[in-house]
Amino acid sequence: MELEELDQSHIVYLAASLSLEVAFLCRFAYVAYKHRKSIAEWLQSCRLSKIMSSHRSRRDRRIQEGISQHRLSVAQSMLNYLIIVMLTAITTVQLNLVLTRTLWLSLGQLWLVLALTVLLLLCKTFPLLQTWSLDVFYLVFCGLCVGYVSKELAPPSTYVRFSLVSLAFLRLPAVVFATRTPVVVAGNLATLLHAFWRVSNEDFTAPHDTALTGNFALRIELMCFTHLMGFFMIMGRIMRQKVELELERGNVATQLSAASSLLSLTCDAVIELDSDLRLTSHSAQLASVMLNSGTTSLEGQSFLSFMPPEEAHRAQELLTGDAASHATVTANVFHTRLWDCFSSKICTEVFQVRYNKMDGETYNLLGLREFTDVKSLAGKRASFSLEESESDQATGLPAPSGRKFGSIESVYSFQSVASSSVEESEPEPKMFLEVDAEGMMVHAASAPLTSLAGMALSEVFPSPHTALLFAQLKHSDASSRVLNFKDLPIACAMPCTRISGSMRATKNRYGHVHLLMAFAFAESDRIFSKTAL
Repeated sequence: MELEELDQSHIVYLAASLSLEVAFLCRFAYVAYKHRKSIAEWLQSCRLSKIMSSHRSRRDRRIQEGISQHRLSVAQSMLNYLIIVMLTAITTVQLNLVLTRTLWLSLGQLWLVLALTVLLLLCKTFPLLQTWSLDVFYLVFCGLCVGYVSKELAPPSTYVRFSLVSLAFLRLPAVVFATRTPVVVAGNLATLLHAFWRVSNEDFTAPHDTALTGNFALRIELMCFTHLMGFFMIMGRIMRQKVELELERGNVATQLSAASSLLSLTCDAVIELDSDLRLTSHSAQLASVMLNSGTTSLEGQSFLSFMPPEEAHRAQELLTGDAASHATVTANVFHTRLWDCFSSKICTEVFQVRYNKMDGETYNLLGLREFTDVKSLAGKRASFSLEESESDQATGLPAPSGRKFGSIESVYSFQSVASSSVEESEPEPKMFLEVDAEGMMVHAASAPLTSLAGMALSEVFPSPHTALLFAQLKHSDASSRVLNFKDLPIACAMPCTRISGSMRATKNRYGHVHLLMAFAFAESDRIFSKTAL
């Protein structure tokens, strides 16, 4: 009755295991059919790489070199582990000898363990472990494992136990030393052939254990062989993926460095922003652009804090607009305005490169170029261009801030600009002045006119009508209108000349009225002004 129940349980086990195997084979066949093209390409590449190994690409050679270096590093760590394991085994043997306890290892196996420990310590003391010697050490370890279970050191009754011990403590850890598949096959095939030779010439049948036979020992060795080959392939795959990832990370870092170098050639400042649009490090270039000569670090400060509120909102949309995109690297360019430390607006062209780092965070590499006194590089091709404004096209000044100032009577042909026809009548190049209407002095000027900065308006504009006009603008509100003037007298450390251009009144963050003037010298004084200034 018990025999019938036992037979039925065996039948149930066979049915369950066969069903599992059939399901696995069906699944494997489906996946192989689905990816048949990829498998065919992989097989073809493997065949070509063996036949034409000398014609491998530079990337493949770099990967192989990286795998060899990484395997050597892992082998060094594994060498330390094996030394600790062998010293622990020797210590336990010494303790058993002192306490006169029974040893479960033969005397030959004890000397073999001691010889292996000496070899490991020599490898640690002297630089014997190199890339070219890894395979040699692996074959030596496999030879020691064969000797550990040889006929003289391990009788048939203890063969399986000692074989599994050598597998756990030496054969499996030593796999990281091997660099090529044929070396692993040769080392483990020697162990398998040795087991077959012993089973063929010795009696492995144990009188007290009918299950322990020569066939059982061969099956154990075959399973160990399959296990070690699979472990070697998995380790090789992991190392290859790690090296490819490091190469890809190096490529991204190189591309980012190249983009940063290219931006440095054309921009006034290059900064990096994190996912919260904060500076990842201090930028002396940006501090110089913002006229910030203090010792305060810009690291961690929000890039949006350097902009007026209306500009900050639009810049945030442009900087984070494609954050949900799966693209690794994206590029963009737009125009905005920045506050300097004197509350002046700086027309800035922003070249943006967005990329994702390995931690999954999104970063922005920005190149900032001031184009207040020069023409922008991107122009209307920017996502948001200041040149799209009609007033900007007419005067080249920043767009109005939204504040208004009252009407002023015409002095020296002052008019509201309604079209871009002014630009056609104005001679080039343009000069810029920023006038402090509160202090009645020149606040800032273009490079050719820097000597005017700090001078009183009465010294720069000798006409009393001009002083009256500035006084009216001082007590008026800022307006979105742009006023055009023609033949306005100006003294620039030379005989009094005349200028033509446009101006706009604005207010800074402290409520002070400033006049922004864009002008060019009259046609009759154009040649003279170029030489004198």
